Formats: sequence, structure tokens, C-alpha cells
Amino acid sequence: MGALPFTVPSLLTFEPAEGSPEPGDSGLLLAGHGATFSGGRLRLDLRLAWSFPARWASTFQRLTDAVVLVVEDAGAGAAVALRAVDPHKKYTEREGPNWRGPPPPELPAEPVPDRPAEEPLPDAQEEQAAAAAEAGGADEGPPGEPSGDEAGWMSVPAELETAPPPWAGPSVFVTARLHGHVSNTLALELGPGGVVASSFLWGKPWEPARHAAGEPPAEVPRPPPGKTALELAPREGGPPGAGALEARLRLAPAELAAGGPEAWLRSVFVTAVLRGDQLPVAASWLGDRLALRDDLPPGGEARLPFALRDLFAGPLPSGTWDVQVSARHHRSPILEVTLP
Repeated sequence: MGALPFTVPSLLTFEPAEGSPEPGDSGLLLAGHGATFSGGRLRLDLRLAWSFPARWASTFQRLTDAVVLVVEDAGAGAAVALRAVDPHKKYTEREGPNWRGPPPPELPAEPVPDRPAEEPLPDAQEEQAAAAAEAGGADEGPPGEPSGDEAGWMSVPAELETAPPPWAGPSVFVTARLHGHVSNTLALELGPGGVVASSFLWGKPWEPARHAAGEPPAEVPRPPPGKTALELAPREGGPPGAGALEARLRLAPAELAAGGPEAWLRSVFVTAVLRGDQLPVAASWLGDRLALRDDLPPGGEARLPFALRDLFAGPLPSGTWDVQVSARHHRSPILEVTLP
């Protein structure tokens, strides 16, 4: 399939705006604002919010450069994955990869030895000590050791050439990723009355709280236990060193009816992000092939084998990749795959 015609027409901004989600307890939240569809062009502002432990966030030279946006046009069978870096700005060169590796393990607190009773401080020294404690200096940890949470916002203007699909329902899907963190998926339905936006998380409808409304942060659901609609696992017997994997897609009959087996299989995409530099790649699982009648039987499941080094155009560098498979609003959990 051809490349997805997706562009960022103007500057990114990094402050809360109308429709921005409120950062949750940990992770990524995504919303859309001002979506329009006219002349074959979909336009909207992607509103992203995040919150991470500061100790983990400090392992990136620039955290926002590590966020990857995945945009999928299920009707066209095309997708793109790109880092959320402003294409209209120039940045200074930095040494080494953006991600420095996991933070060192936290050391257990050392016991405080017993100390003799202190003599009362003179009045002037007592006032200085009280002022330092009020400013937070008395409770600070070792210099350079971040604590607490790091939160922020990003707005990404987006424009996409697309068309309504041959089924009723959403056809354009946007997700944000950062290592093992996956945001909710923004689903966009194109119609004569405009664009209808909805949100899904782990295949279920879910809306993040909006910053402009002043609502409290929404608790982000975790992946459900047991089998899900879309799973991903290593595949035995594949080419050695090629990253042999298999996805399994399970659809209820009502879902399968929205376009039929071939449209669903053309909606399956594989994205992989390299941990060190956050190099993102995305590809259609079906590609230019035709789906067969038995590839997705009614009431059954589709087994979708692939090898990372065969699926994407061009060689993939060695390293650890975060791999995810999607099918419209369904997402598999992320699987770490190391390529030699």
C-alpha cells in the first residue's frame, strides 16, 4: 500500500488548550478538537496530555521527542508512525540516543544513626533554619535526583487526505505511544454531517477528562486480564533473528459485519518503535495481497503471522523494538522484541 498522506501544517504548542485532556495519574491521554472534513481533507488538532514519574522521564534527553503518533486510515489500508517533533523548527544536535536507558534501581534508605540532643540555636540561626524548611530545602533529596511527577500538554495540528470507507463507522484512528505506554485511541467517523469523534481504550469506549471543563483526571483502565480481541505473541519456527510473531484477532459477528473479513484484515497494522532513538515504522499486515474467504471465519479468529524484518520496507536496525498490532479501535498489548 502507498504512504499515508498525513501532514502537520503549522507549529506544535506545549500548553493546555480547549479540549485538552487533564493529565492522569500516569501515562498518555489523547483527544481531538475542531475536526472538519471537506474536499477529501480531514483537519483537526490533536490534544495530548501526559504524566510520568519524574525519575523515569529524566532518562530522556527530550521527553516530547520520544512520543510517537500512530495514524491509521482503515478504509485506505495505510498508516504512518511519526515522532511528535515539530517539522517547522530546527533543533540543536544532541550527543547519543534520546533515551539513555532505564533509571538505576533506587537504593534503600539508610538508617539514621542516633544523635545526641542538639543545643538550642541562637535566634538568628533558628530563623534561617525555619525559612529553609518552609522553602522545602530541608526535605530535598540528593542533588540531581528528580522526584514527583512530570506532566505536560502538546497540541499537534493534523491534516490527512482521506475518504469515507465502504462501511458505517469510524475509519481514521490516532494513538500516541511512548515505550510501553499507550494512549486511548481517537476514532474519527467521516460523514456528510461532519466528523464524529469518539475514543476507545483496549477496545472499549472510554473518554478522558477534558482540561477545559475542569474535570478531575480520569483513572486510566489497564489491559483486561485473559484473552482480548487482539493479542500478540512470539511465533515458534519462524526465521531466526527475523522477529517472528503472530497476532490473533477475534471479532464478534456484529463487528465482523462492518465491512466484512477483507476490510477488517486491510485494517490490521503493525507498528514498531526502536527504544533508543524512538525510530517508528508502520505497515499494513495485508499489504497488496487479497484476503481469502477463510482468513477470518465468522465467529472464529484470524491468525496473523509475520516477521518484523520481512514486513517493513528496508532493513531494521538491531536493538529492542516495542511492537503493537492494531485493527481499527482494537489494540494488542505492546510486546518487546530484540533483533540481533
